[in-house]
Amino acid sequence: MTSSTVADVEPRARTPWLIRTVGTVALLGVIGAALLGAFGTRTAEASAAQDGWTVSVRHAAVARAGLDVPVTITVHRAGGFDNDVVVAVTSDYLRFLDQQSTGPEPAEQTRDASWTYLTFTPPAGDTLTIDIEAYVRALHHTDAAGTVAVVTPDGNLVAPVNIRTRLIP
Repeated sequence: MTSSTVADVEPRARTPWLIRTVGTVALLGVIGAALLGAFGTRTAEASAAQDGWTVSVRHAAVARAGLDVPVTITVHRAGGFDNDVVVAVTSDYLRFLDQQSTGPEPAEQTRDASWTYLTFTPPAGDTLTIDIEAYVRALHHTDAAGTVAVVTPDGNLVAPVNIRTRLIP
């Protein structure tokens, strides 16, 4: 008379094992993406040319609040600069950032309702590169868009470059 000692035991369901396996794989995927930099700052570059002026802006296309973001503005004019170089940036975009420093330091900075004007002494050569060290303000939760342009001596905005930074949580 042989009887099984497990005859009255019901087989365990595979569902808890499947849930743990899927959860572990998802967690490893998120960790792997983070290690590869998928959740950090992504940069983009935009440029425009008009009337002999070329403006290029390297900026954060995707960022997170509190992280450092690069903003590099390059102004090129064949033949060099005769007067001070005035770069206009929409004030809303600069309010989105917490600026730490600007290199080179502008000789003058003014603002009106829409624009912040950075005035630089003419550099040697035909290219001015401006590096703005900044980070996204911690309390911002919305994207930011702006425009960077050169103001000619007669007051016209030329070579406007539209930029946008999308925030992710």
